[in-house]
Amino acid sequence: MGSGASAFERDNVLTALRLGQPAVDLNSDLSQVPDALKMDREIVLEVVKQSGDALQYAARYFKEDADIVLQAVKQNGDALRHASKDLQQDAEIVLQAGNQKG
Repeated sequence: MGSGASAFERDNVLTALRLGQPAVDLNSDLSQVPDALKMDREIVLEVVKQSGDALQYAARYFKEDADIVLQAVKQNGDALRHASKDLQQDAEIVLQAGNQKG
C-alpha cells in the first residue's frame, strides 16, 4: 500500500473494524496501514476499541485524547500506561482502567 489512502480504502478499513474484522494486525505497529489512516482519529478510535494496547502505537496527540484513551482502557486496562501523563491521572480513565484489570 502507498502512503496515501483513498476514501474507499478508509471506508473499507472502518467497515471491517466496526464489524469486528480487523483490517490490520492489531498486535503490530500498524505498519500495514497507510500513513494517512494512522493519522485518522476515527480509525485509531476503532482500533483501540478492539485492542486497547494498540494505543502504544498511536501518535502522541491520540495518547492525549481523553476519548481515545478511555476507549482503550475500557478494552484493556493496561493500556493506561500508554496514555499521556495527564490522562494517567484522570479519575474517570483510571477508574475504567482499574475495572478492566480483573
